[in-house]
Amino acid sequence: MNQVNAKVFWGVTVGLILWLGVLSWMSVANRPSAAERAASGVGPVVAYVHGDSLQQGMALLQTMQANLQLQLEAREQQLKEDALPLQKEAQELLEYAQSGQASQDELDIAQTRILELEDGLRAMQGAAEQDMFVAEQNMKAVLADALRRHLEAHAEQEGIDFILNW
Repeated sequence: MNQVNAKVFWGVTVGLILWLGVLSWMSVANRPSAAERAASGVGPVVAYVHGDSLQQGMALLQTMQANLQLQLEAREQQLKEDALPLQKEAQELLEYAQSGQASQDELDIAQTRILELEDGLRAMQGAAEQDMFVAEQNMKAVLADALRRHLEAHAEQEGIDFILNW
């Protein structure tokens, strides 16, 4: 085995350490920002956002939720008002059927009419639920569009190529 002169060994070691230090400094010191990289076209810039955190505190969202709540309350009130005559008629039929004055044919007719009234009430409730579902979907579509426009503007200002939401 050949022995290496200590001066040569330490000289090569110091030279290697200096070379690695210079290369590290060059890679860290000259690193462009995300906006600069996007502007230079070196590579795509990707940002991650959490959609729920973006929606918190948005005045548009709060306004739309309040509007949806008002629509829900108004629709419930309308449903109660529309159902009231049907409920009264069903109650009168029940009272007549339980009075003991009705014949079997009249009881069958009353039962059939009560079932018709129940079906009518279910149809009214289904229509109200469908109306509220459509209103909620419309609100979500408007909100999604507003969020998309906001994120596009932010991405353009910051030089972000892709914004991923989770």
